Amino acid sequence: MDLLRGFLTITCLFAASLAPAASLADEPPPAVKAFLANVERQSRAKPSYDALTVDSSGAVTITNFAVRSPPVNDVPTVDFTIAEIRLANITALSPTLWEVNSASFTNTSWKFSANDNPITVDMPSASAEGLYIHGLEADATPQDKYLADSTLLARKLTSGPVAIGISGQKLTIDSMQSVFDGDPKTGSGRFGFTLDRLKVPAEAMALLDQTGMLRQLGYSSLQFDMASDGNMTLADGNMSLDGSVTLKGQDIGNIVLSGAAAGVPMAMMQAEASGQTQTPEEMAAQMKSLTISDLAVRFEDASITGKILPLIAAAQGMDEKTLVAGIPAMLQMSLMQLQNEAFSTQVADAVSRFLADPRSITLKLAPAKPLTMEDFNSMDPAKPGEAITRLGVSVTANN
Repeated sequence: MDLLRGFLTITCLFAASLAPAASLADEPPPAVKAFLANVERQSRAKPSYDALTVDSSGAVTITNFAVRSPPVNDVPTVDFTIAEIRLANITALSPTLWEVNSASFTNTSWKFSANDNPITVDMPSASAEGLYIHGLEADATPQDKYLADSTLLARKLTSGPVAIGISGQKLTIDSMQSVFDGDPKTGSGRFGFTLDRLKVPAEAMALLDQTGMLRQLGYSSLQFDMASDGNMTLADGNMSLDGSVTLKGQDIGNIVLSGAAAGVPMAMMQAEASGQTQTPEEMAAQMKSLTISDLAVRFEDASITGKILPLIAAAQGMDEKTLVAGIPAMLQMSLMQLQNEAFSTQVADAVSRFLADPRSITLKLAPAKPLTMEDFNSMDPAKPGEAITRLGVSVTANN
């Protein structure tokens, strides 16, 4: 689903970057040059369009924009098209930064051709307010390149319904929205994203339920929402970020991921985004600046626990009450190999309370001070109990 967010923002930036062009100009304006260079660098292919016209108000209409990205590493061939783009109110904020105040997009589509069963994504309509595109100078830094490749710098991106075709089945999304409140010159600020109602209909359930377990639990179809919110700072070639991502499954439960990290190297992220292969030694050198201050995974039950326990109990030939009573003791015994009795007791206690009243259970890492990659590498695998204490690992329930 993060991939879908990328799809929407890429769509809008593709359109926004072409906005300043004169009709069929032999020499594209600076914003168009920067955009085309960014697209070619990211997709490793030259984009094309049938026509580009400008009306008396300065609004730009582009028809049949297309680009085919060749396969690289694990990414398949991608065909990307937009039937019509209309852009208005384009402003140069600096020699290498442009803003498109408003835009509309008609019939945007992607086709991922990895095998005989391509994945398709169709978005009939989308709109944007305040899209930003960065150009690159000859002495561009890794941060400059990251910003040029970024697809998130827009005040607001909104899509209408989206259809996803996989193996002859169709999934749908009602709408998506991405927002940015910050400095477009540095890319630092607050980001947010929402995805409303990803629907997996009954006829497409086999894509996610090949064993039939979900049907046994009573789920004939599925529906998910997603939301993320956080802050990001880009400086000195590194990224710092903190925030959370929530995946909500209707009548299932919610999974919440949250955390904070600093010193994430943009050179490595930019290399991965452009398909460059780095050696383990190169990656290790870049990751020296990374620090992690906290991480958490939280599950909030919305009925699935009460549905799955009877099935597990029946499969083991016992009643649910006996199963629930025995799980904490079995869990504590299996955790003895971690060599941390306090942690094992805490986990068993938390699981016991959760099973008795399924509301939420949280696994959290909260070290006394931010940990570097060197700190992680120095931990002795033969002493997991010490690592658990150093990482500040805890498990809690219903709080």
